[in-house]
Amino acid sequence: MATNQERLLKAEHDVWLANCQALTNAANIDYISMMADIEIPTEEEGENNESEI
Repeated sequence: MATNQERLLKAEHDVWLANCQALTNAANIDYISMMADIEIPTEEEGENNESEI
């Protein structure tokens, strides 16, 4: 049976792994968009474009 501390450590590890995967995915998207010469709007640019519509 797992203790509360073991569950907490596993949850923290799972969050760490998810964060690593998210960072890897973001880097891959940036690389692919750079190689394909596609501009991905940032959050600030997205807000500006929405207000113009």
